[in-house]
Order: sequence, then C-alpha cells, then structure tokens
Amino acid sequence: MVLPPATALPIEPLLQALRDRAVDGAQKGLRWLVRQQKSDGSFRSRVYPVLASGQSLTPLILWTILELPASLRTELSEEVAAAQQWILDSQEPSGALGFGSRIADYPSYATALALRCTLRLKPARWRIAARKMALWLDEQQFMASRGWVEHPAEGGWGMGSEAPLEPPRSGHVDLSMTRAALEALSDSGAQFGPRSESMSAANRFVLRSMVKSGGFFS
Repeated sequence: MVLPPATALPIEPLLQALRDRAVDGAQKGLRWLVRQQKSDGSFRSRVYPVLASGQSLTPLILWTILELPASLRTELSEEVAAAQQWILDSQEPSGALGFGSRIADYPSYATALALRCTLRLKPARWRIAARKMALWLDEQQFMASRGWVEHPAEGGWGMGSEAPLEPPRSGHVDLSMTRAALEALSDSGAQFGPRSESMSAANRFVLRSMVKSGGFFS
C-alpha cells in the first residue's frame, strides 16, 4: 500500500478548524469571566471562602486575560484597568496582597500574580507598588542567611506570612508557590536588579524536589 505524500493530505483545513474552535472557546470563556467581575473591579469566589476576598483570584484572572491574544481583549480596557486598580488599592503597606480578610488568601500567589500584572500594565505609580511587591516576595523566601540552613524548605516559598517564620516550622511549602514567586521575580529583574543568590537557592530547592524518575514532588 502506497500512502500519498503528506502535502496531499488536507491538514491545513483541519488545523484551521481546530484554531477556530479554540478561539471560539476562549471568547466564550472570556465573556463568562468578565460577567463575574464585581463593580469594584475584583473577582471573588462564591464557592470557596478562602477565595472570597478576591485577593488571589483577581490577579489570577487579570493575568489570564493579559495572556490572551490582544485581538480577544481589545474591548476590555475598562475591565482590565478596574481590576488592576483594585489590586493596587488592596495592597498592604508591606507590599503584599492576601492578608486583607479573616482568612489569608494565598499571599504568595496573590502577590506574585499582582506583581506580574502591575509590571505588564504599568499603571500610575507602578514602580513604587511593584518594588514593594518584589521586596516582600524576596523576603518570603526561605534562605540559609535567614536561618534555614540545611532545611528541606531552604530556597523555596511557602503560603506567605505577615511575620517572618522561624526554623524549623516553615508551614506549607511547594513547587507551585515557588514557581509563581520565581516567575514574578524574574519579570521584575530587569526593573529592580537580579537576585543571583535567591535564584541559586531556588534552583537547589527545585532539584531537591525531583524524584529519580525525573518527576517532581508538588
């Protein structure tokens, strides 16, 4: 049996159909998300109490919108600006987000995503807000210089705390929160300078989280 050459197969129409379906799905999802935005610009969960404050959910959804192709968000400038302003208004004096409610709302995630949105959108006085977020994230890393010598959490990030945690009780630490902080600090590096010591420690934490098969513990 002789197969026809690949160029003779109708691949491009199929690929275009898949692209069209993906765009249609993204548009529907985006329209649904925008309908959930509150009048103050925030996005809040009606299901999970820990996400009800909007402090981690708002930057997450805003970052998701910003990552979409510009053609899908051309008419959302007001919604985007409102969400960004709400983020800045919710920032603690320390620079963090996530502490403004009875239940801490994933401060490391919230602050990391808020920093990335602020760096992308550059609203008024963005440098001051972004610098404070970056400094807070930097201070949350479990570093040997802060007493976390030969500790499993050394180099990683936890949930985030208002007062610095002291060894040996690090609380919950994982790769997901560490990745979020690293991405945000990497984005901020061009503005506020590199953190080679911090990145080296994070690399060691990531390698300690690897299993023999090549995967990772969460």
